[in-house]
Amino acid sequence: MVEHDVSSLVIERRDEHDELGIVVFGGFAAHVIAATRSPDRVNVYEITSKPVVSLREDMDIKYAIHLLSRFDLSRAVVVDRGGHLGGLVTLRGADRRPTVGLGPRRHPSAPVPR
Repeated sequence: MVEHDVSSLVIERRDEHDELGIVVFGGFAAHVIAATRSPDRVNVYEITSKPVVSLREDMDIKYAIHLLSRFDLSRAVVVDRGGHLGGLVTLRGADRRPTVGLGPRRHPSAPVPR
């Protein structure tokens, strides 16, 4: 997370019965660093929050912001109509988004999902 300057990571589904998850730096800090656990010995699934709130990629930004605010969230996963990962939207980045549609957004150095 530090290497790529991100505060959250979306965790893909392990299989067709699984759900998308998310790891945020605060959770990592609380469950690994503060607990004096070695990051090398922690499985990402131990600190992943699932299921996550997801937004359709064609959702208008005002509704996305309303939904995040309503549930007191700062970020949500963006999915396409088929439920496949499209990206991540944050309230911090919402002011830089287009007025219609979220579309996929990834950190510039993040791999493109297939």
